[in-house]
Amino acid sequence: MSDAYPEYIEEFSIEIFDFNPIGPTAHIPLPETLPKRNNGIINIQNDDDWCFGWSVLGALHPVKVHPERNPHWLYGGFVEELNMNDIPVPVPVSTPVYKKFKENNPEIIKNKSIKAFYNHKCMQPNPYRIFWDLEMLTEKLNPEEKTKLTHTERLQMHKPCGYCYVVVRMDSSLNYEIISHDLYRGPDALERFVVKIEEELANIQEDLSAPAEIIMSPGDLKAYNEATECWICKGPFLKPAPEVIQKLEEAKHNLLEIKEWESCMEKEHSKKKEAQKKY
Repeated sequence: MSDAYPEYIEEFSIEIFDFNPIGPTAHIPLPETLPKRNNGIINIQNDDDWCFGWSVLGALHPVKVHPERNPHWLYGGFVEELNMNDIPVPVPVSTPVYKKFKENNPEIIKNKSIKAFYNHKCMQPNPYRIFWDLEMLTEKLNPEEKTKLTHTERLQMHKPCGYCYVVVRMDSSLNYEIISHDLYRGPDALERFVVKIEEELANIQEDLSAPAEIIMSPGDLKAYNEATECWICKGPFLKPAPEVIQKLEEAKHNLLEIKEWESCMEKEHSKKKEAQKKY
């Protein structure tokens, strides 16, 4: 510590201000920087202790012109919609209002935070989803590479440096399962990403093309085995003639031979098979 010490006090003053806490009936106008024309912020001008309730009703029943004026006249008819049991009025700051209000009014809070989706044509019931993210690095361009366009000047170029993707399968019960995933960083990230996605698409196509076994309850299976007529046309089931059965067996045998020949061609002459497909 230094040896400095004050010799004398030049001025000494004490200032006292009155503290007027904001009460529930107090109204403070919004700052001029906040928008006034949209109904995103409602500053209710109430003259009672029910400021919390009026604010909730103002959000549930919006009006086009001056939503902050005279809440008794604008929202008085909707007071019975709110259950304010065990919520003190005026509401203190320390009270967990939202939790208690949510318990008292589940039909009001439910699904209010979910965004409405109207573009239903883009919602396809596909069992597979691929979530991917491609990372880029920016590189500065040389003066020769900065080709100036009409209203844009090129300064940097994006170069892929890595990717990550996850393949998810989802059933009708919205239960999802991660089928595969891959994470890679390197100079050939874009080329590798395209190759891996094509492999995943081939695996998905193979899985979707496989015939699925029908899941039947014991009662449905018994009714199916004992059925004697078609449930659509109500016509009786007729046993096919021996000539028809023979033709079906021949067609099945020919189809199996073709599949065996194709599998052999793919194994022994894969390049020739690819050339035939391209041709």
